[in-house]
Amino acid sequence: MQTAPPTNPISPTIKRAKSSKSKIHITALEYLARTFPQHSQNIETIKPFARPPWWEPTHIINIPLSKDIAKHMHNENTFNESNTMLFIYTDGSGIEGQIGAVAYSPQLSQTKHLYLGTDKQSNVYTAE
Repeated sequence: MQTAPPTNPISPTIKRAKSSKSKIHITALEYLARTFPQHSQNIETIKPFARPPWWEPTHIINIPLSKDIAKHMHNENTFNESNTMLFIYTDGSGIEGQIGAVAYSPQLSQTKHLYLGTDKQSNVYTAE
């Protein structure tokens, strides 16, 4: 409850419980704040979402159903000189307990590699 943003309805109640000086008829939250003061310190606010629900990305992600369709789309789009799209191809993998990811852009002729750590720290789904 302490990690809720200030706009959350529980936030004023938590703040009031932490600063209460009442000696009688204390609430359960006041009791917890007094009994465990080490756990009623200020901690970071955690938003319930990474992006607001109304956010829309400015990019398009296209995952073709097969390699043949992907190759056809690539050939059609990259050889069109009026095309202003930037193509970035990505892949992630795990080999011998090590996880990594790569991104390649044919227009920029650039490849970027990223080592994500061991399979104990990360996984292939994260790399992908």
